[in-house]
Amino acid sequence: MQRRHIIFVDHFCHFGKRDCTDYCGSGTRLQKRNYLETLKIIPFMWVIVVLLVRLVAGPLAGRIMQRFSGQTDGFNARILLNTSLNVTILSIFLTILGTWVGSKQISLEPFRNFFHSWLRNFGVAFWIELLIARPIARLAMK
Repeated sequence: MQRRHIIFVDHFCHFGKRDCTDYCGSGTRLQKRNYLETLKIIPFMWVIVVLLVRLVAGPLAGRIMQRFSGQTDGFNARILLNTSLNVTILSIFLTILGTWVGSKQISLEPFRNFFHSWLRNFGVAFWIELLIARPIARLAMK
């Protein structure tokens, strides 16, 4: 079974406090400079996401699925559990790594704002995965 993932680029708030506030919704618009900087970061995030999926999320979700899913569980139940586990694992790691890559420095900042950032990231990624990414992938594989 092929793995389908969303590319989950966590924080683009790597432009300093003022620009981060501007980007993240203080009522001002996204500046062209921030947009161009974000485009430079995305290829690095793709590599990080692929490595995380292959080396961390896939094996970990597989082990956890064996514990929680049974022989009589249906296809939809397995897909929902697999999606939930993968999105949870990836959103936890990318909440931290995305901030570090975006800010181009390793700091404690992602840990200080972890629960606020992670809940938002998980919610967005989960619904995009369930409502957009997985259905499109299933249609493509038919």
